[in-house]
Amino acid sequence: MKNVIKLACATSLLALSAASVSAYEMDVVDALLLQEKEPVKKAPAKQDEEKKEGAEKKDGDKKDKKKKKKPKFKKYEDVVTDKAITKHGVFTTHHVDGKVYFEIPEDQLGREFVWQVKVAGIETNKGLISADSARQYVYFERIGDDLLLRARDYSVISKEGEPETFVVNAADLDGILAKLKIVTFGENKTPVVDMTGAFMGKVKGLEGMFKAKMDAKNSLVKNVKAFERNVETRVLGRFSRKQGKESQNVTAEIRHSILALPDDLMKPRHYNHRVGFFDARYSDFSGEKNKVETKRFIKRWRLVKKDPNAEVSEPVKPITWYIDRGTPTRYIEAVREGIEFWQVAFEQAGFKNAIVAKMAPTVEEDPDWDPEDARYAVIRWVPSFIPNANGPHVADPRTGEIIEADVRMYHNVIKLIEEWYFAQAGATDPRAKKLPLPDDVMSDLVRFVVAHEVGHSIGLHHNFIGSNAYSVDQLRDPAFVAKNGVASSIMDYARFNYVMQPEDGVSPIDYIAGPYDKFAIEWGYKEFPGNKTAEEEVELLNKIADRQLEDKALRWDAYSVGLAYDPRIQTEDIGNDAMEATRLGMKNLERIMANLVDAASYEDGKTYEEVRVAYRALAGQFRREIGHVAKYVGSAIYRNELAQGQSQTDVFDAYPLAKQKEAMKFIADNAFKLPSFWKNEEVLKRVGYDFYSNTVNGFGTRIVRSMLAPAKIDRIVKFREGGLETYDPVELFGDVKAAVFEELKDRKPNVSAYRRNLQGEMVNHLIAGIEAKDGKVSEDYRSLSRATLVELESELKKVGARNAKTMSGIHFLNLAGKIEKALDAD
Repeated sequence: MKNVIKLACATSLLALSAASVSAYEMDVVDALLLQEKEPVKKAPAKQDEEKKEGAEKKDGDKKDKKKKKKPKFKKYEDVVTDKAITKHGVFTTHHVDGKVYFEIPEDQLGREFVWQVKVAGIETNKGLISADSARQYVYFERIGDDLLLRARDYSVISKEGEPETFVVNAADLDGILAKLKIVTFGENKTPVVDMTGAFMGKVKGLEGMFKAKMDAKNSLVKNVKAFERNVETRVLGRFSRKQGKESQNVTAEIRHSILALPDDLMKPRHYNHRVGFFDARYSDFSGEKNKVETKRFIKRWRLVKKDPNAEVSEPVKPITWYIDRGTPTRYIEAVREGIEFWQVAFEQAGFKNAIVAKMAPTVEEDPDWDPEDARYAVIRWVPSFIPNANGPHVADPRTGEIIEADVRMYHNVIKLIEEWYFAQAGATDPRAKKLPLPDDVMSDLVRFVVAHEVGHSIGLHHNFIGSNAYSVDQLRDPAFVAKNGVASSIMDYARFNYVMQPEDGVSPIDYIAGPYDKFAIEWGYKEFPGNKTAEEEVELLNKIADRQLEDKALRWDAYSVGLAYDPRIQTEDIGNDAMEATRLGMKNLERIMANLVDAASYEDGKTYEEVRVAYRALAGQFRREIGHVAKYVGSAIYRNELAQGQSQTDVFDAYPLAKQKEAMKFIADNAFKLPSFWKNEEVLKRVGYDFYSNTVNGFGTRIVRSMLAPAKIDRIVKFREGGLETYDPVELFGDVKAAVFEELKDRKPNVSAYRRNLQGEMVNHLIAGIEAKDGKVSEDYRSLSRATLVELESELKKVGARNAKTMSGIHFLNLAGKIEKALDAD
């Protein structure tokens, strides 16, 4: 059939050719008849030949072009030109003409990496565009002429050799993040791929957790660095985000870190809910229980004894921290001491000099040293207005081994800790009676912050129950504090000793590695003889954890501040009795206030702005201390540090009702009524009366919202339904109302501006309770709010009408009108 079609096509072409010749000959005859006097010019034979040759040449060129195929790969020198900036490391990288190429040798294919994306810098005053870093475990795989960037999932595992492993491997497919075309080949036929798109937001999963969209056309790769274990890429990008109805452009510098996971796996250590380590979690499909088990490994550094038989031995490789050359000279020694603060804790675990500090080498000493090299843990001083510090780390998800860590000290953290210390120790430490604080005090504070952040970087969570381990009396005992510090753990936010009084003779900044710190490091890092498996170590580790039953200073709160109803678990508090601690703390605040003008007026010819700053610092401390007391009301304890099978098995128990009532009265006397020392005339003349009013008005209103929060009331209802003896919600609403509207009992009330603001906030809060949409508040809460408003309306109208020509009476009538309108609408 095909031959028939070919023959038909050929016949048609011949007929078309004959027709063309006949038409041409007829045109020539017509031309001769019309132009007899002008002879027809015949083209020279040579010209005809040249035309023919030219036509044949063109046809030949077309045929040659058809025969030539475009090469599959470019020449290496056409990709990696003389302009390329080439770095050698785990991959060889090339940065050329705005593009980034990776040479990925065969022995790196299939190797597992963690790829992190973080915001390294942000345009001034534009705020953060990332809530967190993006983290993805990846590997490269070659299939034909492409490299695939695959996503490795460590959330599901099974034991090798078990039947479940076949099913898990078949069902759990690694995702494809990107298909990367091989552009060319380097030495030893190493594939070279273009990675630019991955850094320009083109690969989903690696774009970062940004609430903004990257504008790739107006973004560029700044530099690429390759090291033995990691590749670091900096991208200067423009992002667009929604700010309300408008779009805003933000410039940010993004850091992409690609870090190789270890080839030799460390023995993991199983997580225990009684000890506060960060952990890696996974689902085990080959466990022995009749369900899918969730298992967890703690995150820790690899420490191995040089002498395994010695009770205390130096490690084969210590945890070495480098102090950044950008650290202010006056704080270098404090940073060193903050790092080595943990040596005594590691000694309890059996390691001497397990953690050491070194100064980062200068360019002259080591031109190749770079703080972004993942082999180095670095304390980095960051030029930033952010008043904070943090200690992030990266761990191998397969074992929990910490493989990279940094501590970032944002420069303005020194202002933050200065304000804290002045507000907490300005009455008891003679060095803190004048601002700015001297270098020896600031060095102590920097040491404290570094020690806390290094604690995170060696695996430890916060421990906000640590401050509850000691009584207020113990915190006023110089010998006790010198031996134990102000909390059982530096991982608590138990800053400085604000309960001690000037006559006590206690140092407010005494801090040591507390009992919990030593205990936790021992539990997490201790080696056991006999080369035991991780599973065999569990029983031995449980015996260490059991010490918590006899010593509450060793306890850890498993739920941190997320457990809103446990008054033991709070931040910025110290001591086991918030009422007594706050009573003493307020006495110190009053002393500091009396000295505030002299303390903060330290530059002649300047404004009193520093007095305002110091005043705000005192206000912040007061709010925190009052907040500690408020948490007692309607509370219950969660004994998370216990385990099944032990002698104490209660999980929930109410905080003593008498103590809750004591807290309510303390709030009524010290938050709903403004302590007189806040009206220090010498201070107010400097800071201004409007500034004063704006600062203090939040003291009581914040507590009203906390005491009558829908979540708190609903929780109390559930506690009581379950049999716990806690505040009756009807009684709580009544007690708060009676305290806030105390003046309603007076025949001629005189309500201060502070109290009028407080009363107005309570009314607004209750009205919001009855106006909330279904599902936003419970019916119990809506009923309690309505009942309280009905009662208030009647009383406000009565007392207001009797005093209608006074500010207090007008205020009461106004509130009654608001309530009436809200109730009618409801």
